[in-house]
Amino acid sequence: MTEKKMSLIDRCKQIDIVDFARNNGMAVVNKGRDYRLEDHDSFVFDRRKQRFYWNSQNISGDIIELAKLFFIDKEIQDPKQQFKAATDFILKNEDKTERVENLHFETEKYKDHPVDYQPLTEKGRNYLKEERKLPEWLIDYAEKEGLIAELKPKHERQNFLVGDDRLDHAVAFFMERSTDRRDSRGKLSRNDRRF
Repeated sequence: MTEKKMSLIDRCKQIDIVDFARNNGMAVVNKGRDYRLEDHDSFVFDRRKQRFYWNSQNISGDIIELAKLFFIDKEIQDPKQQFKAATDFILKNEDKTERVENLHFETEKYKDHPVDYQPLTEKGRNYLKEERKLPEWLIDYAEKEGLIAELKPKHERQNFLVGDDRLDHAVAFFMERSTDRRDSRGKLSRNDRRF
């Protein structure tokens, strides 16, 4: 590619794809990390990568591909002419759109529950030494720096639920909603209760 074409591409890619779409009449709404078209939920903008994905049509691309798809004349068939028309369309309002370098993304750090952890016990130290074959100095260093801790026993944790289903943290097996049943002869049947 020529240097002029590369500079055109670089200039186009410095424009925020979401801001470009909004300024040109596309109804873009924020849905968590992604942005979507209001009337097509399968059309997703990834602002971090500056790309769009139209999942139902199996189409994806950058800002230039977006302009080719929606904003240039459909009668232009030549790929070079399509590229030229798309870059011209993007750059004609270059000063009215947000620049990529001005975007700021905040990521939320992982938060553990420190109340569910305790310092290493002797059992934990023995496990690390004998089973994992870690040297004593490494275990001491990691514990001193706060890099290692031991999970409290299940019944001592703050968020402990009896019958906790690990997939969705819902109480799954606490107990059945039934009482003792008597069969037709009047005998008590207790084997249908589950705890």
